[in-house]
Amino acid sequence: MMFNPLLAYFLTNQHLNLTKCTYIGEAFYIMIFLYEYRGTISNMKKSLFTVILFTMIFSLSACNEPMKAKEPATIHLLLPKPNGYDSGGYLRDDLFKKAVPAFQKINPLITVVIDYITGEENYETDPLDVIPYNTLLINEVQKEEIFLDLKPLQQKADNKELDINKNILDLATSNGKLLIIPSSANPLVILYNKDLYKKAGIPFPQGNWTWEQFREVSKKIKDNHGSVIPYDPYIMELLMSSTGKSLISPDADTSIGYLDSPEAIRSIQWLNDYYKDDESKTVPLNFTDAYIRFSTEQVAMILGSIDSYTLLKQKIGDKIGAAPLPYFEGGMRANPISFDGYGISKNSKHPEESWAFIQYLTLTNHENAISFSNFNITTSASVAKGIHQDTDPIKSVIADELNYAVLPSGFRSPLYSNPKINNQFQELFNLDDKELPEKLHELALSADEELKRVVKGD
Repeated sequence: MMFNPLLAYFLTNQHLNLTKCTYIGEAFYIMIFLYEYRGTISNMKKSLFTVILFTMIFSLSACNEPMKAKEPATIHLLLPKPNGYDSGGYLRDDLFKKAVPAFQKINPLITVVIDYITGEENYETDPLDVIPYNTLLINEVQKEEIFLDLKPLQQKADNKELDINKNILDLATSNGKLLIIPSSANPLVILYNKDLYKKAGIPFPQGNWTWEQFREVSKKIKDNHGSVIPYDPYIMELLMSSTGKSLISPDADTSIGYLDSPEAIRSIQWLNDYYKDDESKTVPLNFTDAYIRFSTEQVAMILGSIDSYTLLKQKIGDKIGAAPLPYFEGGMRANPISFDGYGISKNSKHPEESWAFIQYLTLTNHENAISFSNFNITTSASVAKGIHQDTDPIKSVIADELNYAVLPSGFRSPLYSNPKINNQFQELFNLDDKELPEKLHELALSADEELKRVVKGD
């Protein structure tokens, strides 16, 4: 059999495309084989065969398009400027400065410029590209149409399923549009001092456990003041999450029926009773109090994240263990988590190049991935495996919380932003149980008044 030189020339000049168009390429090889044995085909079938063959050749030529050299492009990455109030900010900024040239090395036609947030950016009109954003504000992003839908870009790039838990992707999706790639999170778990546990003769916490069990363990380690849970609206949201409720409605337009709900009453009752268990807790404590007492080994348990673990390990070394976030008896495991991620501005002139950079930052086990993981838990399964997040005794426990992530609507409550309302919350500390329903309702009314004021822009 003599090989047809015309087909040989075509094949030689199309081999790169065949590797990109695998299934068509395999069919093409079969067609070549059949063509060489066309003598065994009837004349009528030959005519039909010739039409099919050259139709396939014409179709194959279309595979050239993805292989065309891209034009040079410059994209802008918007980042918060590090400051003295956040010591970790300088470290993260340095990691981005290392990640950019590493990305450019494998994508030489794409230049990434870091711009720092000034507060004067106009997301509606400015020609921005890659913008860091949090899933907590996903509904606002959708309403204001700030970002592009990332699904078409992802499908055009490789059409592979994102290796991020669907539950997490749902928190970054609004009206069917994936507006943010949720790349990392910092969920809270229980950090405990293994030495103080051993001293008290108590087994390390393993697997699921309840807030009721947590409280009993705290009593047993009372010589070391057991634990410190901050008296804070954040904690109330955390406690309420296992009951399926939040401090505020999902669309953040009312606190009535949420902040004064039976679930809220139960949560604040538990927190007040927890404080009464320990005579040393005479006033509401905050996260700083908890951190200081744990770092000086005065308490055995606190709420902590991968960020705080990284810092605490520098103080007390490998004495730290991690346990899942508890839940109320009769409730469910739930962790109110907001995810940090990246979106692409609707005004971007280079959305495909911007997607390539986001993909590198969030879904690629690049050389700086391990360093980034010191501050956050990654959402990508492949990156997690590459940096051994899935097997690390601390990180794996914290990462497992992502499977129980719920939208932290309560983080948008005026309890956080308005000092007067926050002070009103702190007054719940000294109340009897019978007074709580009325005072929580008053607090909900105050919160709603603040919500109305903010909407009006007063």
